[in-house]
Amino acid sequence: MILSKSKNNLDVLRLFASLTVLFGHSYSLLNRDAPVFLGMLIHSVAVRVFFVMSGLLVFNSFRRDPCVGSFFVKRILRLLPGLIVLLLITVFAIGPFLTALTWYQYFSHPGTWRYLANVTLKIVQHLPGVFNSNPSSSVNISLWTLPIEMLMYACVPLLYHATNRVKHKKIFLFSLVAALWSLNFYFVPSRPCFTISVANIYLRDLVALSAYFLVGVFFEVNSDFIKLDRRLGLLLLLFLFWGVSLPLGYRDIVLCIIVSYLVFIFAFCCPLLFSSLVKKGDFSYGVYLYGYPVQQIIIHFIPDILPYQLFWLSLPVTFLFAVFSWFLVEKKTLYWSHYFKNKKSLNSTIHFLNQHKNHKKQVLR
Repeated sequence: MILSKSKNNLDVLRLFASLTVLFGHSYSLLNRDAPVFLGMLIHSVAVRVFFVMSGLLVFNSFRRDPCVGSFFVKRILRLLPGLIVLLLITVFAIGPFLTALTWYQYFSHPGTWRYLANVTLKIVQHLPGVFNSNPSSSVNISLWTLPIEMLMYACVPLLYHATNRVKHKKIFLFSLVAALWSLNFYFVPSRPCFTISVANIYLRDLVALSAYFLVGVFFEVNSDFIKLDRRLGLLLLLFLFWGVSLPLGYRDIVLCIIVSYLVFIFAFCCPLLFSSLVKKGDFSYGVYLYGYPVQQIIIHFIPDILPYQLFWLSLPVTFLFAVFSWFLVEKKTLYWSHYFKNKKSLNSTIHFLNQHKNHKKQVLR
C-alpha cells in the first residue's frame, strides 16, 4: 500500500493547499481576479487537492479499522470541535464588535443564532450587519466544502463493502469516477441545473469534488499496482498545460487524473519538506477555517488594502489562530479518538456509559 511508507509529504501538501486557499481569497475578497492555474482559480485547485488526499487518507483509515461506529466518531471528532470553537468566536467575539447593529439588535436577530446552525453543516454565510461595507459580506465562505466532505465520509463504508464484494475493484471504482465525469458535462455554467442547490450544496461542486475524492480512493485501493514515477509525472505536467485548452468538461477529466497523480508523486516520491514544522502539528485545518474571517476583519479596517498586502498581513494572524486551534482544540479532541480504535473499544465505551447510567439511577432511587 502507498501508505506503508512511514514518512511522506501529505501534511506539507495539506498545509500548502490551505495557504493557497488563503492566497486566492486575498483577491476574490477584494473583487479582484484571482490568479489562475491550469485554467482554474488557484484556490479552487487547492480545494481539489484537499479532496484527493482526503479520499486516500480517509479510506485507508477505514480499511485499517472497518468499524462504522468508531469511524464516524473519529471523523466527527476531527471535523466538528474546531468548527464549533470557530463559530463561537465568530458569533460572540467578532460579530458584536463589527456589526453595524446595536448589540441588542444583533443578539435579538434570528440570523445571529441561525449562524450557529453551521455546526449541522447546513451552511449559513451571513451575520446581521457584519461585513456589510466589505466587497463581500460573507463571514466565512470556506465552510462550503465541509458538508461535501462529511457526505464523502458517509460514502466510505459503502465503498469499502462494495469493493470487497466485487471481483474487479479497478473496474468498479473507475466506473464510478467515469459516471461522475459524465454527470459533470451537465453541470457546466451554460446549463440551468448549474444553480440547483441541495442543503446549500451546489450539485456542480458536489459532482466535481466527489470525482477527486473517488480518485483518491482508487489510488488507495490499487496502490500496490500503481507505479509512481517522477519522470512520468513530469511528462503529465507538460501534457496538463495542453489539456487546459480543452473544452470545460473534457478539461475537468484531464485535470482530475493528472492533478491527482502529481499530488501523490509529490507526497511519496519527493524529498521530505518542512518536516520539522509538520511534526509540531497539523495546522492546515485551522488555517482553512480562520483564514477567511481574518481577512474579512482586515478589509473591514483597511478597505483600500491590496491583495498581496492582504495575504501577507493575514498570514501570521491566521497561522496564530491555527496554532491555537490545533493545540487547544483539535489535538485534545483527537485523544478521544483513541477510545474508538476498533469495535471492541467502542463497545467497551458504550458498556461503561450504560453502567454509569444505571448506577446513577440506582443512587437516585
